Amino acid sequence: MEDQYQSRINNLNELLANRLAVYPKRDESSVRLNDGLKEFSTYLLKTVDFDGFQPDHLIVEGVERFYDTPIFVCGAMKSGTSLCNRLLDNHPNLLVMPGDSHFINQIERWNRSQFTEIAEYWINRVVNPTGAEPFWFLGPDEKQLKCFLQYLHYFLLHSQYEIYVCVVMSIYAVNATFGQPTVKKYWVEKTPNNEIHAQMLYKRFPRAKFLHVIRDPLNNIAALKKLSDIRQRESSPLQSARFLKRLLQTAKQNQEVLGKDKYHIFKYEQLTSDPEKVLNDICIFLDIPFHENLLKPTENGRTTTANSMFTESRVTGKILDQSHSKRFLQQLSKIEIQDIVTILYREAIEFGYNWASPDIQIYRMSGFYIQLHWATEKTRSIFRKIRSGFS
Repeated sequence: MEDQYQSRINNLNELLANRLAVYPKRDESSVRLNDGLKEFSTYLLKTVDFDGFQPDHLIVEGVERFYDTPIFVCGAMKSGTSLCNRLLDNHPNLLVMPGDSHFINQIERWNRSQFTEIAEYWINRVVNPTGAEPFWFLGPDEKQLKCFLQYLHYFLLHSQYEIYVCVVMSIYAVNATFGQPTVKKYWVEKTPNNEIHAQMLYKRFPRAKFLHVIRDPLNNIAALKKLSDIRQRESSPLQSARFLKRLLQTAKQNQEVLGKDKYHIFKYEQLTSDPEKVLNDICIFLDIPFHENLLKPTENGRTTTANSMFTESRVTGKILDQSHSKRFLQQLSKIEIQDIVTILYREAIEFGYNWASPDIQIYRMSGFYIQLHWATEKTRSIFRKIRSGFS
């Protein structure tokens, strides 16, 4: 007869597959998966032996050598941060955290006594890091998941490290216990828009380094619009352009304040067209040796599929060259392209995008037409909000 643990694993695998079938759309399959993860977490926590746990002190010493050296991956949503994370994953000197970690949001979220809440959140994260394959960041093996919880409980109880850092250390401990321990120099945290908080993060971690990936704003916003369409949400490329302008200006300011030895900016298009060159530059920036494994996207060593909004671009285990993509022409209207080009023209030129070319210049508005169009868009936005308030 199937044991209780394996039965739950089989149930979760079915729920994960159902969620994957509609990814990245969120529907009832997401609700059912969250309910299944909640039940699994409750079961797992009840069966872990915390009192009898004895940590491996060599593992504890190993992780304490790099607890304060994070790499924060920065960039707008759908700019290529996931690809960056997945390429860094296979380097032996890096410990890459799963998916979007949302470190900033967790700083004040819990106190150390809330172990159950912290554990439940992270069980969810290691089972279902992104909503797409591969699942089970630490594997579905019962011993590995319980090891993670035991070390997390230990570090929260016996250290003063930040809660998130305790999670990092616990993931390292599992990998070191069940795999080949390697010398880590950094841990890697990725959350879109990290750049907004970069200077605060640097104050918390003075040894931190920052990797900021930028993407041609036209294709970046086209991908954001596609995501909104899939999730059946209203999108505003105009608002996206204004927010992206802020992010690009912030990238430049961060590099000026922190210095190029701390804050490295690179382009998504170059990463996909010449990954070896870009990744070698990143290795020099981080003072780690270049490794061939960097050229294959993985999550905790397992091959991944591209996190693209477009089905034809969801390739597995390789990097798809996106340096000449004109997808924005199909995804965005003429008015939307005009908004983006007009708002972001200066920033695009500063970051080396060829927006001075005639095929882009024709969309650039000026003078009275800009003010008239944006005033019209503002009025429409107000009416949309009024209508939604009555619905």
